[in-house]
Amino acid sequence: MKSFYILILSSILFVSNLFSLTLKDKLQSGKEGDFVVVQQGSNYSLLSIRSLNKQRIILEEITVPTNQIKKTHAWRSWVEQKAPDHTSWVMYEIDLLTDHFLEGYSFTSQNFLYFDQTEHFFLKMFSLPLIPIPHDLKRKVGPSPTEDADRRPLWAPALIVDGKKTKDPRFETVQTNWPKDGSLLAGHRIEFYFNQKESFPFPYWMQVDHNHYGFKIHAVDSGRSLHSPQKSLPHRAPQFLGRVQKQDNLYRLFLRSPLYYSKLLLFALDISDGTMSKIPILVQAEKRGKDETVLLEITQQALESVLKKGHKYHFIVVPENESDLSTKSLETFLFS
Repeated sequence: MKSFYILILSSILFVSNLFSLTLKDKLQSGKEGDFVVVQQGSNYSLLSIRSLNKQRIILEEITVPTNQIKKTHAWRSWVEQKAPDHTSWVMYEIDLLTDHFLEGYSFTSQNFLYFDQTEHFFLKMFSLPLIPIPHDLKRKVGPSPTEDADRRPLWAPALIVDGKKTKDPRFETVQTNWPKDGSLLAGHRIEFYFNQKESFPFPYWMQVDHNHYGFKIHAVDSGRSLHSPQKSLPHRAPQFLGRVQKQDNLYRLFLRSPLYYSKLLLFALDISDGTMSKIPILVQAEKRGKDETVLLEITQQALESVLKKGHKYHFIVVPENESDLSTKSLETFLFS
């Protein structure tokens, strides 16, 4: 099950002074190991930045029922002990250059997760600008005065770092409006409270301003330098889609290949002479579709220069710099 929290919380924007930035800017201001723990109903969710560079970010989220753990728990040691009693442990990889989900994996079910790039909540939220909330619209303590000027103090959530509540916290309060797309959130305002004193990639409070739909997320702890015992996010190998096709003087191979592979290397495995030799094949063109579909085109001349007529071959595809994830075609190919 994909967590609603990571899809919303990861969709945070950052505002500094008079300039509104995007989620990518905010996330890239964070550091590997930054984490926040929030309460969602009867669950706690710990979200952390697993890895981060200019092109990609990997987010890691662990969920545990509130009745299985104390919110004042030592979260770092809990994670290092492989998070006892957790019900979900997932990682997400996002391309910060193309705004695409690249991969998702559940360590709990040991399955890869599917994302619809066109309908995903996170991708819609990704580029929405946040603007500072005017002082007169900020939440305040107590009921509104009926006649006199409003002198109520500003309301603020708790700011907890490493299990300790910060005295006199200062927050940067920002908001965004969801586009009018016919969805449940269409046209509604979403508020975020960020630590104003120290740059931190996650908010301590988020609330949707909706007449019929109430949604709030509040942080119960946060910190830095979290170390996960999980290995790096697994990657999928490319897959062949059907047999090789010949069109005029071109041979065409269709594959499904994850977006994080920028280049595929093609080989032919000779199964006719007993040597099982692996022969590099020159690919004339590598064409990608909008999804993970890839078309490899090889000329007749390229094959004639390295293959033997009458021999049978398997094609092998290897992602560049990922030699341990090679894939062999199920069908043999008779070169004639």
